Amino acid sequence: AIVNITVLDDGQEAVLKYNDDPEVGWILRKTKKKKRDGSRVNMATDFYPWMREHLKKPTITYWDFAVQMGTLCAFGVDINALYVQIGGIAARVLQGEDIRTIKAEYPQKATIALNRKTATNLGIVFSLEVLGLANVIYDDYEGKQVIRK
Repeated sequence: AIVNITVLDDGQEAVLKYNDDPEVGWILRKTKKKKRDGSRVNMATDFYPWMREHLKKPTITYWDFAVQMGTLCAFGVDINALYVQIGGIAARVLQGEDIRTIKAEYPQKATIALNRKTATNLGIVFSLEVLGLANVIYDDYEGKQVIRK
């Protein structure tokens, strides 16, 4: 199910709706930063604890932090490596290279993050092959038990 929501409350309603739907294997959603009453959502205290308690389906994101907080997995660009890459291009421009001669570049490094605690709660077991591909593996929601490669 792809959930297109305007406020956090709608996303929570969708999760509860699709949790028991046998036709839905994954719930893909974008998290909104506001509630229906207009107040801001504190992701660490409002959103992720609710998701960990209620979500029965795997979910995926592109942010490492979200995986630490309880999302099953993430596949995305390594932001720190991207900043280094962009800094290298900026340095070339500052050293006098004509910007028109610099070709666009794809991000050079991707990150795969997994949360084994979430996987266990959902009844999912990551294979050794999948664990071997991961750059970051979380075993908790506080970031205290983490393996970084």
